[in-house]
Amino acid sequence: MLRRAQNGHGGSGRGFGLAVMLAAMALIWTSPTAYGDIPWRSGSADIASADPSQLGVTLDKLAGPTESRHIVVQFERPVTDGDRLRMQKAGLTLLSYVGNNAYFASLSGAKRDTPALTGMPLLRGAAKVEQD
Repeated sequence: MLRRAQNGHGGSGRGFGLAVMLAAMALIWTSPTAYGDIPWRSGSADIASADPSQLGVTLDKLAGPTESRHIVVQFERPVTDGDRLRMQKAGLTLLSYVGNNAYFASLSGAKRDTPALTGMPLLRGAAKVEQD
């Protein structure tokens, strides 16, 4: 008859492995890159979630009168090709992905359609690009 080898603690070690796995999962779920945080080289930052009227004011302040300005935008979920096309038609062009559903973007001053942008429920917030 074969017997399973026991560790020095009198158990099979399965309980310990389960505890380690649960602890690791808890760390992942509560890590500093929790929902909203954008990972930067200098640390993480959060773009405040805004309702459509607040977001419209923010976009209007961030945009130049006629020229395009670079900003950071964050979304509630991953962006689809269709989302990207609708945003581009409304004057927001996504440039580079920075993590956690956030992108560097170009916001048009001349062809910006603020009501169309704020009417997109996936747009969570926007902020100016900060220099280190």
